[in-house]
Amino acid sequence: MLKSQYLNRQIRSASKRLSSLLKRPIVWIPPQHIAIEITNTCNLRCPMCKMGQRNLGRKIGSMEYNNYCKLIDEVSPYIKSISFPWYGEPFTHKDFYLFVEYASKKELEIRIQTNGTYLNKCKLDYLIGCNVKLITVAIDGLDQETYEKYRVGGNLADIVAGVERLVELRRKKRSNFPKRIQMNFIVMKHNEHQLPHIEEFSRKIGFDNIKIKTVHVDRNEDGKKYLPTDDKYIRYKEDFRLKSGRDTKPGCPTLWHTAVVSWDGKMGLCCIDYDCEYSPGNVFEQGFFNVWFGEKMQSYRQDVLVDKERISICSRCHRI
Repeated sequence: MLKSQYLNRQIRSASKRLSSLLKRPIVWIPPQHIAIEITNTCNLRCPMCKMGQRNLGRKIGSMEYNNYCKLIDEVSPYIKSISFPWYGEPFTHKDFYLFVEYASKKELEIRIQTNGTYLNKCKLDYLIGCNVKLITVAIDGLDQETYEKYRVGGNLADIVAGVERLVELRRKKRSNFPKRIQMNFIVMKHNEHQLPHIEEFSRKIGFDNIKIKTVHVDRNEDGKKYLPTDDKYIRYKEDFRLKSGRDTKPGCPTLWHTAVVSWDGKMGLCCIDYDCEYSPGNVFEQGFFNVWFGEKMQSYRQDVLVDKERISICSRCHRI
């Protein structure tokens, strides 16, 4: 395996093209990115989230730091970046700072996604001193009434205060980290009227940029009620198939460049595999690369290339 990120990128691209052409999985190198679930707990009750509705089909728990360090030691020479989390709210883990610091020590780029509810409650200095490329804060409403229709249990004023605290700390320390503090706004029927005001809202708080996202919903009448009226912000066709066709077209680049690891070491097939229904193995027990290059994972890649219907979660893919 090579340690050059540039060469790895070229080889990864070539292997994906060959796999599509030959209809068989060719995987020569590790993934570029790993999403790590250090805990699958969350303090909010978002209605379209399996974690928020407490109906995840696996145990709730938190990753042990020693297991995490072994995993990072194994993969850090070969991968470019990691993100927290795969699932759950990472700041609910009391030792989250240790996980971030260790990844930074190994010179990995770090991305963090959060609902922002802990930013005004916990220490933040480590985020200023570590190699954090991006912190994304989910804010789907510009006032409390709109915000809590989806982010059930969250307090918008506390989240805004937390982001302002982080921005001010970065300024005072004259730090380059986090490189970007980003606001994510998921467009839904109840908040689309606020789209014209997002830029002013985010600028006042101090966000570096905004990412407007389309909503991923359960593909039924209950999910339909969250879809906005403006078709530009809907990722689905009338029959709930993705406009991009990714859920039906052969192949899936994710299985060649990204890995997801649960708190107890199970590798998920992809970020849609919430319950580790198609887990190819446990990286703590078998070793990361034995799972990534292993027979079971290769079998899943083969199915994705030639017969996606064998993998039921592909039909509910929400990647655009």
